[in-house]
Amino acid sequence: MKTIKTISWLLLSTFLWVAAAGQTLNDLPKKMTYAVEISGVLCGYSESTINTTEKDGQKLLSVQTEALVKQRALGGNVELTITELALISAGTELPVLVEQRFKTNAEVYSCASFDNGVVYFTSVEGGEPREIQIPTDVILENTLSYPHLMNDFIQGDAATKEYRVFDNQSGNIISKTYERIGEEKLELAGANYSTILLEEFNHQTGITAKI
Repeated sequence: MKTIKTISWLLLSTFLWVAAAGQTLNDLPKKMTYAVEISGVLCGYSESTINTTEKDGQKLLSVQTEALVKQRALGGNVELTITELALISAGTELPVLVEQRFKTNAEVYSCASFDNGVVYFTSVEGGEPREIQIPTDVILENTLSYPHLMNDFIQGDAATKEYRVFDNQSGNIISKTYERIGEEKLELAGANYSTILLEEFNHQTGITAKI
């Protein structure tokens, strides 16, 4: 499994995801470096470091990501720094903890921890989290391998599908629609990949992204 990720503006992460049948999260490299593009313009980079850890007897993947994005907006220079810590169960592929910081002139913070259908969410570092009961039909996104998309669009033949998803940044349950819009041949770092191209529509933000 190989994941190539780009970071977009408006606190949006867009993922170009390339997966091979039979591979698992255990096949991921220890470190991944990405170019950051917005509307086809190179404007920064992102680095993710992946380690394994154990918590309460559970094997977890620890993914630490740092991204730097520079662009011009309203005639001025804008610098965005994104840091994220994600703990993901290696067995279930479900998130256990996602902590994010977005820094420009101000900082936007969020932390969500997950435990048996309950999310403990706060937007204040060190603040008292609120408890959110998650219905069984809501997707808890794994931002490394997206197993729900793998199941429906890669292993399955879905053309379009809408999901209810927990949003780690806002602490809300939102809707996202995915549509299969084609296939692409890509050459990256000297290797060739056949990919399936999806279009994601976020009903909360109105933002459309390609995956």
